[in-house]
Amino acid sequence: MENKLIYGAVIGDILGSLYEFSYSPSAKAPNYTDFEFDVQKANYTDDTVMTFAVAVSLLTHKDVSTCMRDIAKLYPCPKGGYGGRFRQWLIREDMGPYHSCGNGAGMRVSPVAYFANSEEECKQLAKMVTEVTHDHEEGLKGAEVVAMMIYYALHGKDKAFLKEYASSQYNVDFDIEDLHLHYFHEETCQRSVPQALFAFLSSTSFEDCLRRVCYIGGDSDTTGAMACAIASAYYKDIPQKFLDLAKQKLPSHMIEIFDSVPLNI
Repeated sequence: MENKLIYGAVIGDILGSLYEFSYSPSAKAPNYTDFEFDVQKANYTDDTVMTFAVAVSLLTHKDVSTCMRDIAKLYPCPKGGYGGRFRQWLIREDMGPYHSCGNGAGMRVSPVAYFANSEEECKQLAKMVTEVTHDHEEGLKGAEVVAMMIYYALHGKDKAFLKEYASSQYNVDFDIEDLHLHYFHEETCQRSVPQALFAFLSSTSFEDCLRRVCYIGGDSDTTGAMACAIASAYYKDIPQKFLDLAKQKLPSHMIEIFDSVPLNI
């Protein structure tokens, strides 16, 4: 069975990239229910490139560090860019983890939920693909929570269960208008994973989740990758227009790999 759900993270990244650094009521999104996505300006960022690297590692059983470094060279991201320490890590093969709590941990982890055959394996895989760089406890936590939300959603857990789990890990009680007015660009897991969880938990569909991410703004390509990865797993439906957009933007090899990710639900 073709796995369309894996594209949730990619679509969140591509369209979330349009609203990164949006801070105020005068920002690009006047409300979250009625605005047009500028698909010509949208493109994938480093979030998709590293999500792809994780998928390659899991499919081929190759070392995840090697995959990340090799793929970063093969696919320079057309939008966005790597953080300073991660960029240094990519070019220095002798460099190990650097105690990061950055939200790169959460944005790239989504494929592990599709490969895991149990909750414990999902946690183990999330740790494996994260600790090579983000070995700070908040980085590891962010990756695990995003992965488990996707895993639980894939396997039929309802919103009440997901809300209870998310709330046991973070405060996810926000007001969307308050976030739209006051949320700034945040790159740590502890200040962006909760907002991504909120965007999903308060949504009514995949597209509604995506629009909420864009309306909130901030590091919206990354919060989009996280929130929409959960949303696609939960709603199990992505509008065709978004799938078509993703495949228009991605290199053919990325599409081939993403289409090969197992859908064991």
